[in-house]
Amino acid sequence: NTLVQTVLTKGPVVVGTNWYYGMFFPDRNGVIKISGFNAGGHAYLINGVNTKTQMFRIKNSWGRKWGKLGHAFISFSDMGRLIRENGEICLAIENNF
Repeated sequence: NTLVQTVLTKGPVVVGTNWYYGMFFPDRNGVIKISGFNAGGHAYLINGVNTKTQMFRIKNSWGRKWGKLGHAFISFSDMGRLIRENGEICLAIENNF
């Protein structure tokens, strides 16, 4: 819930999580799922939330040919698992010095 509310009210967040083999290959709807072996860690941007479908929209750094023009979708439950596996979340904030 905290991640959902943060993206909805504050803006995009950068996450660093495990990246599983199946996540390299979004389906025709752009959805990625945890499957296969752990291929290592990866950082990417969460820049959208759909509370009805319970999906996050992510933007990857691999160019517009990956997923749906460089984006994919991952379920709240899969993202929760990735965060529980020692994932990291980073939110940039403006600071007035």
